[in-house]
Amino acid sequence: MTDQLEQDLTALFAQRAAEAEVPPMPPELFAREDRRPGRRVAIALVAAAAAAAVAIPVGLSFRNGDDVQPAPAPAPTDPGVSRGLELPYLIDGRLHVGELVLPTTADSLVVTGTQVLLSTGNQAGGRPTWSRLAGDALEPMPYLDGAYNVTTAYDGSVVAAPVVTGTTTSVRVWDTTTGAVVDTVALAQAPSPEEPWLWGFDDRGRLFWQDGTTQRMRTAAGEVVELETGDLHFGGITPGAVVLLQGQSSRTAQLAEVADDGTVRDTSEVPVSTAAAWRDHDTMAYEAVASGLVNIYDVATGEQQPVDVGDGALMVAGWSGDELVVVQQVPRGSRVVAYDPETREQRTVFEFGLDQPFPFASLDGTGAL
Repeated sequence: MTDQLEQDLTALFAQRAAEAEVPPMPPELFAREDRRPGRRVAIALVAAAAAAAVAIPVGLSFRNGDDVQPAPAPAPTDPGVSRGLELPYLIDGRLHVGELVLPTTADSLVVTGTQVLLSTGNQAGGRPTWSRLAGDALEPMPYLDGAYNVTTAYDGSVVAAPVVTGTTTSVRVWDTTTGAVVDTVALAQAPSPEEPWLWGFDDRGRLFWQDGTTQRMRTAAGEVVELETGDLHFGGITPGAVVLLQGQSSRTAQLAEVADDGTVRDTSEVPVSTAAAWRDHDTMAYEAVASGLVNIYDVATGEQQPVDVGDGALMVAGWSGDELVVVQQVPRGSRVVAYDPETREQRTVFEFGLDQPFPFASLDGTGAL
């Protein structure tokens, strides 16, 4: 910057600052003997501050004679625009989680609590490759590539999946971050390919699976125990309990709390369902087996609330905060609806066509295959 230009800038900003009633820039800033790089930064900062001081009053108001008029208020948010969902979903090559949108080639989701896993290759019948949502980015999980029926702990610390070595089927547990194998537990009996057997984690980090006619659990400390369920068998898992059934024809299922030593205590009954989504330990939304209707069930009171969002078959997708998300069949596709059980208000989030895959993670039921 030349000396003359510096002096001209000083005079210009002094004049503008005086008009805006802010102090002028100090001439000492342009001291001739100071040639350090930091000096030029200081000049730029003070110049920017002076310019801002002049610009701010203009942005806040404009003058009309001696009257000061307020600046126009920002346009209000359009109340007709639907909010997003906390419940993760995939559509048009993008993962949506709340306000976060990420491009992805994944075609399948696994969601446990706040943990989100994605796999690619399922629709084409290929070998799945896996990744997970870590912060606001997708992180590859190469140690899971080729695995099926992957499940993750609520805190995201470990993941588990079936592995087959020769004729032996095992439950394998990996550290999510490092990919290191934490544990491998071989099944005593080969599982039936027609029935699910790896049930998943509860919110205490315990992993449940079926081994022949025996129900087993791996505690958060890594101990494997047999559950004392008698002649009952697994029908599903909830955040805080397991679902037990007397037989496949049961109309109701038993919720049971499990201690770390494998002892089981029955707590209450829940309806048998083809799909169920748990908001917390006490509230679930489910699809009834016989009618296909969707209801919200209070475990503590046994009360049920039917979900009515208009004509069209419904499917449960999950919970987004306190809103239940359902998918309603409509002409030429499906409508995703967020339903508030307290107010019974509903809002359409988006629609997708018949040629588009189901955007949400699949849900297990409470006993019904």
